[in-house]
Amino acid sequence: MGQIARVPQTGEASKAPIIRREDGVVNWSKPAEVIFNQLRGFTPWPGAHVGGLKIIKAKVSFDSEAQEPGTVIRLVRDEGPVVKCGLNSLVLLQVQPEGKKAMPAWSWWQGARLKIGDKIV
Repeated sequence: MGQIARVPQTGEASKAPIIRREDGVVNWSKPAEVIFNQLRGFTPWPGAHVGGLKIIKAKVSFDSEAQEPGTVIRLVRDEGPVVKCGLNSLVLLQVQPEGKKAMPAWSWWQGARLKIGDKIV
């Protein structure tokens, strides 16, 4: 294995911006990979959320259905709804509705009375 060359820092140190709750708001028009990384980066606070729903766990699904971002395009049994993003889709695995405990997305879907084609906003 090769050695990593040390490079001295030039200039001043930079500071990271302060994270705000608004930074966790999901924009479905972004690619699924970006939203997935947002979810991972903002866990546990402020988390990735849309409306009154906090997304705790999800995975990227590589598909190319022509739907509007934020639309539920299908349901994966025992996992949860698949939401169309700007590029590809996101399978919701675990969510937390506002004022409730975290739950599997499949259980949330069954109680939320949503249909395929509905938008999560």
